[in-house]
Amino acid sequence: MNKFSLFLCFSLLTLSCNSNQCLNSNDTLENNPPSSQQYINALVSELKKASPSGINYYLEDYREENGKTYMDVKISGDSICAKATLTVNIIDEKLDNIAKTKGMGYRGAELKNLSFTINKDTANNISLIYKDLEKVID
Repeated sequence: MNKFSLFLCFSLLTLSCNSNQCLNSNDTLENNPPSSQQYINALVSELKKASPSGINYYLEDYREENGKTYMDVKISGDSICAKATLTVNIIDEKLDNIAKTKGMGYRGAELKNLSFTINKDTANNISLIYKDLEKVID
């Protein structure tokens, strides 16, 4: 085997081992938009079944719309690969820098031990409300 073939095989093996494959055990998360209530219901159901230590959260976006503040997060682990939008009602010291920069420079950062409440309104629509996090790992 020549050096190029050996290099190519090693590169492909390395890429396949390092691929960040995201798999869902729930088809609803694959087949519906993250903003739909069907998706949010399925996500909440999966999160309730999962071990909190097996879930990782990453900042995708931080935005303000119509006087409200939102964080879009990627959720991965324990057969969950999802996106969620959290309403941010209180900017604590852990979110302060993210808020000041509107998320710029923090996209992709891990939100270690993110916690949120699950609110259901009178029409049974679910919303996720930011509660706390341990730290931001940039």
